[in-house]
Amino acid sequence: MIRVERGAEPPELRLSRKRHLARAMLSLAVGEKVTFEGYDAEVEDVADARHTVKKRLFRRQHQKCAYCERSGGDRGQPVEHMRPKGGADRGDPRTDKRGVKVDAQHYWWLAWSWDNLVFACTSCNASGAKGTWFPLAPGSASLKSPDVLRADLDDAAFDTTREAAMLLDPTRDNPLDHIVWLPTNPAEVPEKFLWEPRDKGSVRGAITIQALGLRHTLPDQVTEHIRSNIWVAWLRDVVAHPEKPRARERWAEMSREKLLPSQPFTAASYDALCWLRKHFALPPGDFPLQPPGTAAPTASIGGAQIEGDPLMLAAMPDVVRLKVRAERHDARAVIELLLPHRSWQELELANAAGLAVGTVKSVLRALKNSGKAAKTASGWTTPSPPSP
Repeated sequence: MIRVERGAEPPELRLSRKRHLARAMLSLAVGEKVTFEGYDAEVEDVADARHTVKKRLFRRQHQKCAYCERSGGDRGQPVEHMRPKGGADRGDPRTDKRGVKVDAQHYWWLAWSWDNLVFACTSCNASGAKGTWFPLAPGSASLKSPDVLRADLDDAAFDTTREAAMLLDPTRDNPLDHIVWLPTNPAEVPEKFLWEPRDKGSVRGAITIQALGLRHTLPDQVTEHIRSNIWVAWLRDVVAHPEKPRARERWAEMSREKLLPSQPFTAASYDALCWLRKHFALPPGDFPLQPPGTAAPTASIGGAQIEGDPLMLAAMPDVVRLKVRAERHDARAVIELLLPHRSWQELELANAAGLAVGTVKSVLRALKNSGKAAKTASGWTTPSPPSP
């Protein structure tokens, strides 16, 4: 696992969050389950090609899993919610998983948050691996679930830095500080080494290794990768003749290539090179290594999570604002929601609903013909009931 950077949030996801978070609140208010959709929204890239949030994450993460660094393509793989969208398992993955209480209230409101999404492979995201695990440090307070039917949310609900998470976050933590790959049989010759991940005295590293199941199938693949790509002719030549200038040049050239973030198992390759350099007493000054990964990005939290409503809509009750957000793509439904609350000029309705004036006029004509809208001296509204 290496540090990765998501990059800027796609604006299409921000709009999808506004709509689907409103729908989630309306569902919870009447005791219904939240329907989690829309977080893999279609987005547009710089080449004007259209793809999805998952594809964007896949590309930003060098086309491999954020956790295990397998490179298996994105088809059939999930968008991983680091903080589970349907309930967090607060237990310790190092102990028996059975009977651990799940906090069902967390983290439904982060399902559409860019800062909570990574691309992960099916193996790491499965219920037998990461699944719903999200333990916190003992005594750490969990994020507070936002109040339902609140159109203006407290920024703190989205500030995930307020929690002391025990699982490593590759977009904020440097996993190389917590996990290291080492040979289990260092007395053997290097071509027979078997490699496995270990924590570097880090509780978070140990919990992450266990939660992701990194000691199960991954050691075989990493061992094969190191034997086929690291401990090969170029490195054996360097070890055999470290005094030659060409050895140092070859080390610099090949170590850079093997530690590119786009390479599979970059962290394990780095650890293997570090261990082999020390094992064969290669001077670090002559044979340097640049740790892989990028600088941790600053999380975007708070106000950027939910765009403000237009001025005319912001004056409406919270439940109306949420319903308008939820139905924004249905012009008729939105205008029907707004009409009962005041008299509207067409331009005001267009502003509040986020619609073109021509669309508003067309909908109002249809509503008037069906008896659901009336035009008065003060503007458009719902028809008055007939006098008894």
